[in-house]
Amino acid sequence: MQSKELINPYTQAMADCLLKIQHPPEHNLTDDMVIYFLTNMIQGRMLEHLIARIDEFYQIRDAHFRTELAMVLVDVFNESIFGAFRKKVESKPDIVFTVARHIVEVECHTGLGHQSRVNHLYLCIFRKYLDYQNLESIIQTLQSNPQIQKLILTFLLKKNLNKTSYNACQYMLDQDSQNVMTNVFILCVKNYYPLRNKLHKASHKFKSRFLHLNRFFNH
Repeated sequence: MQSKELINPYTQAMADCLLKIQHPPEHNLTDDMVIYFLTNMIQGRMLEHLIARIDEFYQIRDAHFRTELAMVLVDVFNESIFGAFRKKVESKPDIVFTVARHIVEVECHTGLGHQSRVNHLYLCIFRKYLDYQNLESIIQTLQSNPQIQKLILTFLLKKNLNKTSYNACQYMLDQDSQNVMTNVFILCVKNYYPLRNKLHKASHKFKSRFLHLNRFFNH
């Protein structure tokens, strides 16, 4: 069993809510209140899972990046994904209890292959309740969004370039209203970040690209 400190806050909130409604005399929550609360917690947790997958892929590992990405994704997801989920909940409210119980059951227990089980869980949720057959296709679609691309590049460039090179590249991105340079940069990044987080196989080649940029802007 995971300690409370290690459990995602959204997941912990779902677990607390499910536990509370098991004892009706001890709470004054209506069914509508519980469904509304669990729907928001599930959406928040799904969003965080996708953010973690993108962060893991690019190895950014920055809390500020995750916060900014969350703000962008809320707008992107509000109608396309969250809207579809809310409609399903409206037609079949029991969905939220099923999904919440699955999330709590998987995420609150540790053991060998824990992260694989978590990834598989959200793949199943997106397939069954949101009609997305391939979670990777959603992530790829997100990565093709210009606003998200520029956000990823901003943090990657800042992490890997010196100040002069970073400022030069950031200026090009800021002036790139047609997203031409953004696409060039993101293509370079994708070419040198291997799939499924096997970063070590391409790290030297990828870092060499940043070294070339550093040399170019500092001579």
